[in-house]
Amino acid sequence: AKDLIKQEMASNEPKKDIKSDQQTQSKGDNKIDQSMIDKYKALIKSSIEQHWNIPNNVDKNLTCDLLITLAPGGSVLNVTVVKTSGMPALDQSAVQAVYQASPLPVPADSSLFDNFRQISITVKPENIESGSN
Repeated sequence: AKDLIKQEMASNEPKKDIKSDQQTQSKGDNKIDQSMIDKYKALIKSSIEQHWNIPNNVDKNLTCDLLITLAPGGSVLNVTVVKTSGMPALDQSAVQAVYQASPLPVPADSSLFDNFRQISITVKPENIESGSN
């Protein structure tokens, strides 16, 4: 009878939800990963902007969406214009800037780098002087 009472009491104790703890930890890891991804995206964007030679008389509010394929170490393998700015010279100058900025800053951690094998970036000449290099 004592053994039965002990078993029943043990079965009524709250069980630690391991899955919940793993999900919480995973969410925490995702926050860290996302902040690192955001950091590297900003570094990549900055590097591209430093190499962007924008044509003269460009509307600074135009945007161009690029899909960039990277090798480990940040070397640019391919750049595709996903959404044009409507101005071919601006689009081409943005693509050239990506290639000139190669290798782009990427995380050395291979699990984080997987987020950068293909990266979508929207570039905008808003804060860049025309003709700068």
